Amino acid sequence: MERAGKTIEQAFILVHKLKRRTAMSKITRTGDYVSLTIYDISAELLHEFSEYVVKPHYPGGIGPAIKDLMRKAVQEQKQKGKKE
Repeated sequence: MERAGKTIEQAFILVHKLKRRTAMSKITRTGDYVSLTIYDISAELLHEFSEYVVKPHYPGGIGPAIKDLMRKAVQEQKQKGKKE
């Protein structure tokens, strides 16, 4: 659990640094979790994401869809790093 806490802390710091550079998101930390608010997403992109990704594959809504896609992206990058 300690390692996971460090990783979350590192991610939080990185996102906080990115947040300073752009006003595209808002991050609020609660314990080991963060809440993320994303600004400036086009209505069309959100609608298409909801129609083609969320509704057919994620009955829990957009939150679980985004978390799953984030996990998949991280796994892809880890695998990519192992191959190099």
